[in-house]
Amino acid sequence: MDLSTWRALMSGERPAPDWLAADNGFASVCGMREAHAPIAAAVRTVTAGARYNIIDLGCGNGALLAASCEGTPDLQPLGIERDSRKLAHARAMFGRAVSHWPSCDMFACPAPLETAADRSVVLIMPGRLLEAGADRAATLCRWLRSHADIILCYAYPDWIARYGNLDELGRRAGFASLESVGPDRTIAIGRLP
Repeated sequence: MDLSTWRALMSGERPAPDWLAADNGFASVCGMREAHAPIAAAVRTVTAGARYNIIDLGCGNGALLAASCEGTPDLQPLGIERDSRKLAHARAMFGRAVSHWPSCDMFACPAPLETAADRSVVLIMPGRLLEAGADRAATLCRWLRSHADIILCYAYPDWIARYGNLDELGRRAGFASLESVGPDRTIAIGRLP
């Protein structure tokens, strides 16, 4: 994936369009960069230089995937996003490399996905399972069991404040356990029952 446009926008070398942060739920590029940095570091930690697909459920315009895969050619990004406008922004930044990213609801993911590596790390914010309702969450959990070698759960401060910590959020979302990755306990490897 060519990250040159993304790097220029993130560094301020080129003016960032309003959608760069907004597509991912942030008010500013700086805030997005700060929030994505520990998640990207966790991706690199759990993959340890091996070849993996990095699948982001609800990827927005792909900025988290770009941060996660930057400088690691063995990581193959795949975004799933239901908002075709956000995927169009991803294509504006990353070109043809993201043309196979599906525009679909993460709770109705296509199977099998077009992936480049045999193993996959799936990025998910557990609160999405709570928002979806029991039936849709169960469908996604079945998909996760069959597609994810590693489920990397993360939460931003608003979700941590609501549930007290990632462990409680993960427990309520149906994870059997969470194994923290990093010092602040906002990123963890999730295990489903």
